[in-house]
Amino acid sequence: MEKLEEALKELKNFDLYEILEIEKTDDQDIIKKAYKKLIKKYHPDKNKESNTVEKFDRIKLAYELLKNFELKALYDNKQKSKQERVIKKKEMDSKRRKFMEDLENKEKMHNNKRESEDNLKKEFSKAKAKDNKYKTHEEEYNKFFQENLFNRTEKIMKNKITIEDKLDKYGLKVINKFK
Repeated sequence: MEKLEEALKELKNFDLYEILEIEKTDDQDIIKKAYKKLIKKYHPDKNKESNTVEKFDRIKLAYELLKNFELKALYDNKQKSKQERVIKKKEMDSKRRKFMEDLENKEKMHNNKRESEDNLKKEFSKAKAKDNKYKTHEEEYNKFFQENLFNRTEKIMKNKITIEDKLDKYGLKVINKFK
């Protein structure tokens, strides 16, 4: 069922039978022949039209669904229920139709909102992970800098030669009269 749902999302506005250019009543042999014919016609290596790859993928997906008896039956039932809803909707009076359309629109908006919230959460998680990565690098850099600064300061202090020391080397002494 999940496989069918995922495939139908990809083929949302397409009819599988129209994609394969067959009738709903055609048997598996006809479905297979139509598939082979269309695959040859729309293979990206042979057909250089701009949307060939899209058509090719749609044909493969449609065939994968229709060659499996269970998935084909599920698809047919889903299509039949869609048609029944359309007929029922036409039979409703205007108030009920309007109410039903409003409900459907709210449901679509809710689903879109939920999807966008999920996408935002994913983006936030990615950004947070990236931020944590930068914080870790910053901490490592600061630690390295502090250690190096300390080591360099120590070396300078060890090797520190004052002016008095240099003058003393040459036998000169500085006398501080202000002490």
